[in-house]
Amino acid sequence: MRYPMKNEDIEAVEALVKKWTSSRQWAEQLLVDSLGLASVEDILNPEHKGNKQIPKTEWFYRTHGVGVDKNWPNLIDNDNSNPSYFN
Repeated sequence: MRYPMKNEDIEAVEALVKKWTSSRQWAEQLLVDSLGLASVEDILNPEHKGNKQIPKTEWFYRTHGVGVDKNWPNLIDNDNSNPSYFN
């Protein structure tokens, strides 16, 4: 059985989509600026693939398939060498 969405549900989803879009745009720009990419799609080129730290930051990224995960600094392991998310 499907439940009808209430106005407050729709507003909450719209707010979440705005926040996600904003976060994604920030992450894309961080990658472009930090790695000197011509476009964010260039992150999928062979030289950028894998689990790597974003230069001059505590952030890490991991390429996979046609996408990229970013990892929060507080998830870095004790010696700051690998994000615990990927261990």
